[in-house]
Amino acid sequence: KAGELYSYLRSPNAKPLPRKMVYEMLIAASHAFEAQAAACGSLIHVPPPAKPGERLLVCGDTHGQLQDVLVIFEEHGLPAPGNAYLFNGDIADRGRNATEIFVLLLAFKLACPDIMHINRGNHEQRDLNERPFANGGGFAWEVRAKYPHDELLIDLFQNLFTNLPIASLVGEWALVIHGGLFREEDVTLDDIRAIDACRQPPSVLQTRDDTLLFDALWADPHDGDGIVASDNRGGVSIQFGRDLTKAFCARNGVQSIIRSHQLPKRKRGYEIQHDAMLLTIFSASN
Repeated sequence: KAGELYSYLRSPNAKPLPRKMVYEMLIAASHAFEAQAAACGSLIHVPPPAKPGERLLVCGDTHGQLQDVLVIFEEHGLPAPGNAYLFNGDIADRGRNATEIFVLLLAFKLACPDIMHINRGNHEQRDLNERPFANGGGFAWEVRAKYPHDELLIDLFQNLFTNLPIASLVGEWALVIHGGLFREEDVTLDDIRAIDACRQPPSVLQTRDDTLLFDALWADPHDGDGIVASDNRGGVSIQFGRDLTKAFCARNGVQSIIRSHQLPKRKRGYEIQHDAMLLTIFSASN
């Protein structure tokens, strides 16, 4: 069925998906992610490729741009055993087809859980989804346009979002997290696992847990050392330096950090920083 849905969405005449399909997919996927969160917390373990020829493909922000996702699958193959995907958040908002992207990814996830993994991004939250498209939001309005008078459907999406993992650990190879690292000191993988993420991200940071959740979704890197305030994220978020990346990796026994959230400076879809220990991946073409 996931393959059939992919073929349908490639059609130039594809219409909004049936409401019943969207409901069924969201309810089933929410149950699956709730069970995963209960068992694993906010940090899941994603097995690295185990044999020659196997792959794990990490995708960054797609922001409702369905054609980009279809091109990725066309170029790199559909999700399948030995060809797994990890989408690192920010599927919602800006583009007009996030609903179709979510349903397609969830269809693969439900068909075979090990071939599709999805992290939460900062745009998987209600207040950004309620903003107009022109202000960087739009997902709630996309849903309302396709399924009028159905606020319950928006609530179901929000329930799904709050159960998505905050980060994924790929063996000792990499921590994959949407925003980045933390202003709090000595953060461990156990700290990330214990984040109370089944809620909307806080706008006021009152506890260590608030700060960990916020930074995981919103932090950006800078090329120097230390923590600096970010002037382009509302004055609450931070930028983390090279020394924090090195210290975090050494403390937690991982080789690198993969994050998304931010258009690379050269607009080429990726950027390598912090002595090749930090990789930013951005998958929306526009």
